[in-house]
Amino acid sequence: AGAGGATGGAGGATNCAGHAISLATNITGGSDPAKASVLINFNGSAALPTGNASRTIEFWAYLPTSATWSADTNTMFFYGTNNRNNDGFGFDFGTTTSSGIGTIDPFTNGSATDPLGDNKPSGLMANVAQWAHFAMTWDGTNLHAYVNGVEKVTVPISTMLHTGVSTLTIGGYPPAYFNGYIDEFRIWNVARSASEIMSTMNHTLVGNESGLTGYWKFDETSGTTAADSVTSGGHTGMLSADKQADNPTWVVSTAPISCP
Repeated sequence: AGAGGATGGAGGATNCAGHAISLATNITGGSDPAKASVLINFNGSAALPTGNASRTIEFWAYLPTSATWSADTNTMFFYGTNNRNNDGFGFDFGTTTSSGIGTIDPFTNGSATDPLGDNKPSGLMANVAQWAHFAMTWDGTNLHAYVNGVEKVTVPISTMLHTGVSTLTIGGYPPAYFNGYIDEFRIWNVARSASEIMSTMNHTLVGNESGLTGYWKFDETSGTTAADSVTSGGHTGMLSADKQADNPTWVVSTAPISCP
């Protein structure tokens, strides 16, 4: 998102939505053959939160089909490793409830650390194509997840995180990749509160906000790189897929985002 105009989707008219990244080449199930995503190389930098450091990851996502809500088939982001000792940090979806509510699964890839299981109600109907804002925070004790600025999940983690320095994958993690759009992907080195998340989620940022360590607006209209808009950033994103023809593409965003 950024400078530019677009007609709003479920969130209403927008005047600063700009562009988003489309991952439409991914399928709506597991074992994805396209593997379209955006890869962010940490380059060994301590600027992005790893280890047990506090953090917030937030973004807008367009959910085009009810298949988005199938368990473990549409990972939104992931970094760290998959060795199950609280090293990984990511977010995907669970199954749909009997009442039609889609569920979410913020995770740390830890063993027996989540007493709530994989399926935590999001409050959103799964059969509606819609833009939704998701945020996931870690405050040193609890993992929190927010949907459209409202807290939906609090998960106590019994042991500290050990999130490793690895590539941040926006839009998936093998074998589960997201089929939809992502916009305004932000990383903070603090655990933001619900009020803080809600205060900024519907407008673009300058890039010098306190605690902001990574910010991808996805406003490029061509090419294979996505700029980090943090003033002192430099974590450039690379559009990636199993085959170049399946790379993510740029689309006009209809997320409910206004100018500051």
